[in-house]
Amino acid sequence: MAGKAKSRRDSKHRVLRRGESIRADGKYQFKYHVNGRPHFVYSWRLEPTDTLPVGKKPCLSLRELEKQIGYDLDSLSDPLGKNITVGELVERYLATKTAVKPNTLTNYKFVQNLLRGETFNDKKISQVKTSDAKLFLIKLQQDGRHYSTVKTVRGVLRPAFQMAVDDDVL
Repeated sequence: MAGKAKSRRDSKHRVLRRGESIRADGKYQFKYHVNGRPHFVYSWRLEPTDTLPVGKKPCLSLRELEKQIGYDLDSLSDPLGKNITVGELVERYLATKTAVKPNTLTNYKFVQNLLRGETFNDKKISQVKTSDAKLFLIKLQQDGRHYSTVKTVRGVLRPAFQMAVDDDVL
């Protein structure tokens, strides 16, 4: 029997997953990391079917909270998705654009190359305001970029940020 790992269990003998634990007061906690910093969520129930202890306020179960966070136990990526940069967002958006014509693909690559040279590319999307994006497009125009270039950049940035909003990242 040597070599068999013991699994951690709660008082009802259910196996606790990685990051889950039970505190001395009976409350369940889940620990996850974002950018190397630990974050915790707590609940009195492990599963949605568990009964709530007497006198405790209604709350989501720990496993529901884990799903809500979107934490993928096999992935070390940012569970909230708010710490990706504008460049990474644009790259992700362009990955969804399949079966495009060669000229469109060339325009997408042009926008990516143009963004790489700008500080706006390295900003976290959670910190970008609408006014920041407008000021960036104005800066491009002031730097001597033509109207069609600015319009092309806007034509990629706008739907990329809309995709982030639709995905509940922003």
